[in-house]
Amino acid sequence: MTENLNQPREYDAVLGGQVPPPVDALVLGGLEGAKLRLNSNDIKVRIAAFTELINYGEIGLDLLLDLFQNEKSEEVQKSAYLLLRYRTEAKVKKILQTYDHWQLFDDIGILEGESHLAQCMVISPDSQTLFTGGRHGTIKAWDLNLGKLKYTQLVKSASIISLDISLDGKTLVDGSKFIKIKVWEVKSDKIRRTQFLKNEGGGSIIFVALSADGQTLFSGTAYNSTKIWNLKTGIWQGFEGDKWAATSYAISQNKQTIVTGMHIINLWDVETRRLKKTFKSLSEVKIIAISPNEKNIIGAFGDKTIQIWDVDTGNIVHTLTGHSDYITSLAISSDGKNLVSASRDQTIKIWDLNTATLKKTLHGDSGCVNCIAISPDGQFITSGSNDKTINIWGVP
Repeated sequence: MTENLNQPREYDAVLGGQVPPPVDALVLGGLEGAKLRLNSNDIKVRIAAFTELINYGEIGLDLLLDLFQNEKSEEVQKSAYLLLRYRTEAKVKKILQTYDHWQLFDDIGILEGESHLAQCMVISPDSQTLFTGGRHGTIKAWDLNLGKLKYTQLVKSASIISLDISLDGKTLVDGSKFIKIKVWEVKSDKIRRTQFLKNEGGGSIIFVALSADGQTLFSGTAYNSTKIWNLKTGIWQGFEGDKWAATSYAISQNKQTIVTGMHIINLWDVETRRLKKTFKSLSEVKIIAISPNEKNIIGAFGDKTIQIWDVDTGNIVHTLTGHSDYITSLAISSDGKNLVSASRDQTIKIWDLNTATLKKTLHGDSGCVNCIAISPDGQFITSGSNDKTINIWGVP
């Protein structure tokens, strides 16, 4: 006998009765009752109705998916998204593949452990561990699943300004104010230093990055050129014909292109070590980034704006405005769809990189946001600020 989905069940709020309910009371049981509650003006009632639909098998799931795609309330969307997030049905996965969960991002919480003024950060390839570099020569490792500090490594140098981790998660590199670069072997309970590289010629190391195979290190200093280090020999060399000073650096997601910027933007081929492209900037670029498809260069400027260049033409195609103070950090999601910016104005902004529109502004830090990182799986953002906290942002 076919089960009647419109009949009340044991988990329905009301199982029936002899006296008719008031006209404005939401007491109808079964699937029809859940449908009726979805039209309520009370968000809590609608969220409860969304949750209830899961109990009604395929029909309830189809209804939930349909409503999820048309729901306007962010709070209700969050609840529906969390219900659907880990379901294995093909039709659910198909809808979630095109759904922009970044619009639901909010403050998830603060990592527990010692207070820490982070200046830079990087997330491991498996999105499980966050490494942060601080002002007093420390590197901290944080367990992102537990939300707690794993361990602290005293580096015994000045502020750690830049961090990078290899694609296999086994090697960590840092750059500091004392013109020193350190290479670390990453273990579950600690990091162990394997190399110590001195940057001859002086200048704070403001950029470090590892090649795809982890055998080559790239470093950049303020108002100086990029150096390429062979980690087997410890010997360095520069890019061919590099004569431009730079104040900002970035490496492409596939580790094949280095971007250097100041008043001149240069794209360098990692394999051939030659210049691929160059174009001018109207003012000094403070922070720079490159999209995963390498079609756009993104730069932050002292006037609080962000500009997006088309690499093919060298022209500015979009200017993003919205921050009320100096921009401190830029990051791009691995799918190339989202640009994240941090600022001294204590906010983090998420931009749609394709349409150059603002998706969301995140509030919660009580100090200048110094650095940000996006998890490789695209599920959360981490930030470090002058209030000495490490915040996590995602779908609560």
